[in-house]
Parts: sequence; structure tokens; C-alpha cells
Amino acid sequence: MKKIFSLYNRLFYFYLFFSFFASGMAQSWQESSAPCRIKIKKSSGPWPCHVGYVEIYPGFEDTKGFRLYRNNATEVAYKILWSKKGEPIKILFDCSSKDKEYYLYCMPKATPGRAGWEPKAGLFLWTKKRPEGAVDNLAQVKELWQRSEETFGASRVPMVFHGVHLHGDSLNFLSYYLGYLEIPKEGTYSFATVSDDASFLLINGKEVAAWPGWHGPHQGLHGEYSGDISLASGIHKLEYYHVQGLGGTTAVAAWRQPSEKRWRLIQPQSFLPVASFTCAFAETAVGKKQKTFFAWQTTRHLMAEKNIALVEMLFQIPDPIPQHRYVWTIDDGSKKEGEKISHVFLRPAMRMIQLEVWQGSQKLDSVWQKIHVQPKWEQINLWDDHVFLDYTKQILEQNLMKIPMEDFLYLIQFACSVKAIKWLDTLSATSLLRAKEYKKEHADTLYALALACQEAAISQIHNTKQILELILALPAEERLSHQARLHLGDFLYFIEGKAQDAHKIIQGISPSYLSLEERGKLKILQAEILFAENQVEKAKETLFSFFTPPTSSSFSLQRAGILEKARLLLIQKKIQDASEILKEWQDKNPTERLYPDTLFVDLKVALANQEYARALLLCQKLSQLVSLDKERAWVLYYLMETHKKAGNLKESQEAMQKLLKDFRYTEPAAMAKEKNS
Repeated sequence: MKKIFSLYNRLFYFYLFFSFFASGMAQSWQESSAPCRIKIKKSSGPWPCHVGYVEIYPGFEDTKGFRLYRNNATEVAYKILWSKKGEPIKILFDCSSKDKEYYLYCMPKATPGRAGWEPKAGLFLWTKKRPEGAVDNLAQVKELWQRSEETFGASRVPMVFHGVHLHGDSLNFLSYYLGYLEIPKEGTYSFATVSDDASFLLINGKEVAAWPGWHGPHQGLHGEYSGDISLASGIHKLEYYHVQGLGGTTAVAAWRQPSEKRWRLIQPQSFLPVASFTCAFAETAVGKKQKTFFAWQTTRHLMAEKNIALVEMLFQIPDPIPQHRYVWTIDDGSKKEGEKISHVFLRPAMRMIQLEVWQGSQKLDSVWQKIHVQPKWEQINLWDDHVFLDYTKQILEQNLMKIPMEDFLYLIQFACSVKAIKWLDTLSATSLLRAKEYKKEHADTLYALALACQEAAISQIHNTKQILELILALPAEERLSHQARLHLGDFLYFIEGKAQDAHKIIQGISPSYLSLEERGKLKILQAEILFAENQVEKAKETLFSFFTPPTSSSFSLQRAGILEKARLLLIQKKIQDASEILKEWQDKNPTERLYPDTLFVDLKVALANQEYARALLLCQKLSQLVSLDKERAWVLYYLMETHKKAGNLKESQEAMQKLLKDFRYTEPAAMAKEKNS
């Protein structure tokens, strides 16, 4: 076995040796303290250029800085455009020598690049968090930029033409663009800005176009906010400041060259070109263990409300070695194999990825890397139904019992936001199976799940009750405990028809812990329980103490129209539509719960939905509110029908006998005879 392992190692290092030297003699090692170096080579873009751009994927934890060399061992100046833990390091460097290959040494100590070099080409964007302050002139905006303490990100961009924030949520941020224009001929140039909220365009440090203050973009679409400047042919610096508050974001820079009459966007080719480079492979110093590194990128995301997103990422080996297996282990328990893999993360955060390199049965290398998983902010469409269907299949078919609790709770938030019944059914069932794992701080997420399940009317409806009971058992904080008891009482009464149990669970609920809407819900539930206890006047008093009946002249007409529409929907077998329209009407006008004609329609809906416990409560309530013989007969008829459908044959027979005895000559009695003949 040792001989075989030795042979594998020789073949492995021979492959590396061949890769490094196949295209010519490799550069000698320039930095003795550097444990490794990365070869970068030109990949795309115009050529020749004075500035190069490369993204380095950190795979060496002890790296504190860089040194960059040409093939002839001459050191090259560079600047780091962006560096943040778990993200690719974006580097700009001097490629005016026209070399297409360079070596980047990973240094164990901080080593700033050569002083005095500035990347005067391309167009780059930095964004920061917006502090509070006025934006009525350039000086104020510059002061905000200096005062902001949080930088969201930096990117190479083709134009000042954005309708999204490239580095985060498109609210409350500052943008600063810096680029170098190549002016073809001398003359007077006009520049314009179009933006949502304040923007300022500068050429060579001079303010040329400005649109200060808080505003939308529509009043500036035709160059209303512009200015002129005389420019000689050659290179000129463009700067653009943009402030975004609330609402949609817009940042556009346009120009009109000499002799032109129409405004045009400042196109990418108007800026000095920047060449794109890529990482070819990593190489370790003599005597050091060979290191493997990998690249990654966000390919798409699916975003619900409040920026709750599922994020798909691609991981790949830049220079895979034949006969080697690459095994990836992700911190959510997933394990995949291949030179390139895709994975959907259930929670954006700093995540841990392990890559193992195998040859046969021997493990050659193992790399751990923290990855900052975040949405693809530049993605225009936050939601795509096809992607949602794809993710539904991928996610709900996996073993949700084994994913980390943080991921599971985040997935619950996503499901609550999109209100998809299949997701809520699956997650509510799994949440109960994971009951022993919850802590007090998880109660809010479970409560949101219970409410979402209740609102969406999931098929596993009793999961709602068990989740609420689970919250009370944690125990939850006082506020949440009172809210959960209210909704549990609501479930016990309206779904299970257990008035006594509902009364018991809501006793002692303090309205001070409830929202105004929840206080109204409590009053309605208290009134319903009083009806169930035959305390009619007290029930009415409870309802009227919180709600005032509508008095407008048009209300009765509106009311008649709503009830008639619900009846027609029931005739058309559109039960869900009838249920929704009636619920919305009663929620909007809670005193409608006292009127028999509304309650009769509601009773029909309950029977059609097979909600027999609620139907029985409605029959009991109606028996206390109606006085006419015809109405009393109908109550007995529906009581008979409800018991019959619920399987309570004895009670059904008793209701029919009372109907035939007390109201023998009514339409309901005739219908009962015909049905039971």
C-alpha cells in the first residue's frame, strides 16, 4: 500500500510539474517567505491595456498581503479594489508591459502595493450605507460619503446605468463611480444625470451636472439636469455621486458630444479599456504541501419579502487534474462530487465549504473555506415561478430533519413569506418532529409559521394547533405567550368547536400584549364563547363594546350584494371563493356576526367545507338569535343535516323529530321528510 501511495504522489507532482513547465520555463520563486503563488493569465477584453483586473479566490488562511511579478521577475504595481472575508478579492494591476501572464505571491504579512500607481482606466463603483443628512449640494453628499462607516462593496462596471444596488438592498445607500474617459476630439461636451434622489456628475474634479435633493427620475429623462464643459482630446476623469433613499433606485449618466443633438448613454467603449485576467492555478514553494483552491460565484437567487432569499451558487476547480476526484462537503450536511457543482443554500450567511481531493482511495488534499453566501444583487427579477418550482422539488424532497436548525428556521421564514401551502404543510409537519431542538429564541419563527398555516388553511390543519401548543411549552416570552394563547383559543373554538377549552385557554390574556387587531379578535372570540354558553345579551354587549355597527345609507345595499354573491358562489360550487368573500366581510364588519341572514350563509359555507364543529356552533348561535318560526325551522333543518354528515345519527334523528313536531307545515320540514323517506 505504501508503494502504491508513493506512486500516486509521484504522478500527482509530475502532473503539476508538467502543467507549470509545459508552456515554457516557469518563473523562479521571487518571495522566499511566500508559501504559495497563483498564476494569473489574460482571459478576455481588449488588448493591449494599461490596467488589468483579476478576482482571487482566497484559499490560504495565512495570506495577509500580495506581491505581483511579471515573468521576467519585475515587480508590478497593484491596488486592491475590494476585499472582504468570504468573498473574492478584486485586484487592479499595471499591465502596461503587455505581459499576458503574472505570478501573484500570497504573503504571510501585510505588504502594500507599490506607492504612486493609480489604475487610470475603466469605470468602477463603490457603495456605502447612507447616513442621515441633507443632500442639497455636492459638499453635503461628499460629507455623507466621508461620514459613512460601512462600505457595501466595490465592482467593475461598464456604465453609469443602474436600476438596482449591486451590493445589497436597493434602499438607503450612497454610490460613487470613478472612471476615465477617452475624449476623441477637442470641443464642448454636455453631460446629464438622471437619478432617483440626488446625483452629481464631475469631470476632472469640476461639477458639471447636478440634480440635488429627494426626487424621482421622471422629470429628468430628457437632459433637464445637465451642464457643458470644454475638453481637449485625451484622458479625463469622470466621477458620479448618487444618493438613494426610499423607493426604486436609478442612476444614469449621459452625454452629448460636439455637433450631436441627442443625448446618449456614456457607452463602455468610451472609457479606457481594462483587461480581464483569471486564475490559472496555485503553486506552493519547494518543500511545502501542494494546495488546492476553488472558485465560486452566485448564479441566481429567489427572493421573497424582506429580502428573505434562497441562493444558488456554483463551485468549480479552475484547473482540474485528470484522474482526480473532487468531493465537496457543505455545512448543511450536503455532500457532492465533481469538478464543478451547484448548490442551493437555504440561508444567506458566512458558510463553510470543505473540498477534498482524492486519487483512487487516497486523499491528497483537504481545504476548508468560508464563503459569504449572499443574493445575486444585480439580478433584476427577484422572483421566477419556474425557479420556485425547481427549488420546491429540490428542497422539499430532501431530509429536512438533518439540515442545521438555523437553515430550517430561515426556510420557515421563506415559506411564511411566500405562503405556499405545500411548503407550509411540509415544514409544519417537520417542525413538530424537531420539537425537542427548539429554544426560547425560536418561538417567534414558530409563531409566524402557525399564523401562516392558519391563514393558508393547510391540509394538515391540526399542525397549527400543535405548533401553538409547542410555543407555550418552550416557554415563550410574555408577549408571545399571550398572542399564542389567543390564536390557540381561536383554533379550539372555530375549528374544533370546543368552547369550554377555548374559554379556559384565553382566560387571563392581557390586551396590553396584543395589537389593536388582536384585541378585536379577542373580543370576537369572547363574544362567541358567551353565545355558546347561552349568554346572548352579554355576548352582544361584549361585541358592541369594541365594534360600532356601520350606519351609512349605502351599507344595507352593499351588505345585500355581498350575501347574494356568496349564495351564488355556493350554488356554483365555488366554495372557497364564497368562504373568502364572507370571511373578509365579517372581518371588516364584526357586528355582522349578530345577523341571522349572514350567519345562515356562513352556516352553508361551513357545511360545504365539511367544518361540522363550526356548523354546530353556528346552529346553536342562530337558535338564540332567530324568533320567526320559519327561521327556527331552518335552524333545526341545518342542525339535522350537520349531525347527519358528522356521523351523529342519534342527534340528527332528534333534530328531525323536533322539526316535524314543532314546525310540521314549513318548507324545511317538507325537505326533511323527503330526504329521510
